[in-house]
Amino acid sequence: MYPPPADCDTSSSFKRCGDLWDEYGTAVFEAEQHVYRLDSGIFVELSRYWRNIFTQAHPDERKWYEGWPLFNLAVPARAARHFFKAIQGYKKKEWKAEREDVIALADVLQLSRLWQVDKLYWSCLDGLKRTFPSNLASYEVISMPPKFPTMASRFHVANVLREENILDLLPGALLLCCTSFTKLTDGCAELTPEGETVQLSAENMEAVSSGRARLKQYADACREPSDRCQYFPVRCYAALKSNAFEDPPCPYCIASWFWSPKSEGTRNPAWNEMCSIFD
Repeated sequence: MYPPPADCDTSSSFKRCGDLWDEYGTAVFEAEQHVYRLDSGIFVELSRYWRNIFTQAHPDERKWYEGWPLFNLAVPARAARHFFKAIQGYKKKEWKAEREDVIALADVLQLSRLWQVDKLYWSCLDGLKRTFPSNLASYEVISMPPKFPTMASRFHVANVLREENILDLLPGALLLCCTSFTKLTDGCAELTPEGETVQLSAENMEAVSSGRARLKQYADACREPSDRCQYFPVRCYAALKSNAFEDPPCPYCIASWFWSPKSEGTRNPAWNEMCSIFD
């Protein structure tokens, strides 16, 4: 789905990532044939998981790379890169969650939970909350935040929020998926204009149970719909085709439309084009 990290030395079977290759580092990490050499001290300081690994692993049980202990990571190279950049920046007091894009935040959050780096985890969660309000009514208009460079990034973040059980932010992430990609179906992969394949995995379809309930919470809230809300169903099919909303309805009404499509009138054909995660 994602390209390999840039700036890699491919002179051996491993691809050495130059900007994450510390000549004074004391450990080498490998993810999908990409290797990173870093100071193990910051991992011992911040991570309970890695503290145990470094203090308990016997040297004879380790693999080695150019004379340094090699740790194989069963995670995507992209996610590992984001995590290492974050922990390196955190050590230098240069990393700020509010400066990162949401793909990096989602990756770092997931690996911080896996590797027990609590400080980074909570920083990433705070950063994601700035993009995804827990209350859908906080969306004054339905539009794509600038931190989402591609369609695939929107689905990646929704997947991570579901997998990490961050259910208060999940509805907003799913709603943005719906408004930006109209033919996502269970088990169906689509190729985006950026050349990336996006889909929600079967297990992530379980997000329906949490996303549905929260959307329904806001669906009935609009008691005095404006003209833009009343005529939203009429305009929605064309808007979906062009991937753009002009004068979008309020969050309450668009949530209501996602939740309960009518069987008659103009809503039905548009609903057939909608993302099926709310079916």
